[in-house]
Amino acid sequence: MLKWKLFIFDTMEVTVHIQDYFDHSHTKLSFEIFPPNERMTLKSVMAAASRMVGYEPDFMSVTFKADGSGGDQTVQIAKAVDHIMGVPSIAHLTCSGIPKSELEDRLAELQEANIQNILVLGGDSKRELGEYAYLPYAKDMVRYFKERGDFTIGCACFPEGNNPALSMEEELDYLKEKVDAGADFLTTQMFFDNEVFYRFLDAARAKGIDVPILAGIMPITAAGQIRRIADLSGAKLPRTLTDMVARFGDNKEAMFDAGVTFAEHQMADLAARGIDGVHVYTMNKPAIPERIVNDIGSLFR
Repeated sequence: MLKWKLFIFDTMEVTVHIQDYFDHSHTKLSFEIFPPNERMTLKSVMAAASRMVGYEPDFMSVTFKADGSGGDQTVQIAKAVDHIMGVPSIAHLTCSGIPKSELEDRLAELQEANIQNILVLGGDSKRELGEYAYLPYAKDMVRYFKERGDFTIGCACFPEGNNPALSMEEELDYLKEKVDAGADFLTTQMFFDNEVFYRFLDAARAKGIDVPILAGIMPITAAGQIRRIADLSGAKLPRTLTDMVARFGDNKEAMFDAGVTFAEHQMADLAARGIDGVHVYTMNKPAIPERIVNDIGSLFR
């Protein structure tokens, strides 16, 4: 059931620290949105965000464009979600290619907006080890913000690996460095086989990584997403999912139903195992969280 919050447009509230939410009372549910691009205006992004908060996620996150073209709007949107719409927000920030002056500006912007939750990412830009990089690695940016403010900081993790040149053991060593630097929680890259996540979770705990780890789930609602996911994330696609796409990919409504249902089965299993949280990559489609909350929202309350 959709329950709209009362929005107070002239009130600046104190941001809730996301790390305080992980009290093991239930598996947390969060949604992710991205800032404007060539297909979505700021107005349409804000409209999507306002619909999503109506489904009462525990928090929402706002992604950051690695080229800097949407960074200012990332903080603007996170501020609106947090202080106007009434849902705690996380602003993403990538260290990829950011010079010192821009990073200092970003810090000031976050502090002025009273945004205390950030997700620090390494980024994909080849500039990250070049002359423009002030902090080349995510662990360095974690330390930077921890030394300069009262921030809750999250980082990304990759259940199926991120660097083909590294073993999973080596990747976990680098992940442990982020946590030791001060990361308060982790969010995974999307995956479609829960057993992959559980193996990763066990290995991370054995490595001494004891912060909350959120499972990143992306409902596949269009056939074209499969190709992009294979190219960008390298996530393994179970036959059940590829069969769905082959069967329903040409039927928009059926593909939406099949893709969200597949994601809901993943989420129900994750909630039953009592994991810290499920983070849904919504692709700015409010219909996705609407369907999820209406179908299985009680699992996250």
